[in-house]
Amino acid sequence: ITKAQNYSYLYIESNNKNSFYIAIDSNRYQRHFNTLQIVPELIEGPMMLSIQLQNQPKETYNFYIQMPPASHRSFLLEKNQENQWILFDLERNYSIHANKDQEDIELFKSFQLLRSK
Repeated sequence: ITKAQNYSYLYIESNNKNSFYIAIDSNRYQRHFNTLQIVPELIEGPMMLSIQLQNQPKETYNFYIQMPPASHRSFLLEKNQENQWILFDLERNYSIHANKDQEDIELFKSFQLLRSK
């Protein structure tokens, strides 16, 4: 007997219309640069999301995110006031910075705890 897998999906849109592509745990998902990316069929748990901008081909920004089971995450890719690339969580209203491996996991847990009260 096989058990149906409950997948999650990821939605990322560029705030400033910069085209980008993404890779998750070193697997590139799109062949072309775009200003909006949707990645279906992701399993729950932590993952490394790498973003490369079309106008900065030598730079890769790694974001470490937590995927919930059978749900989704929605982000806006933008620059903050310090001119750093961030992912702004559209549902939870917080930002995560590139190369901070525990930031989203800690914020996501805090959000889940607040939500359950």
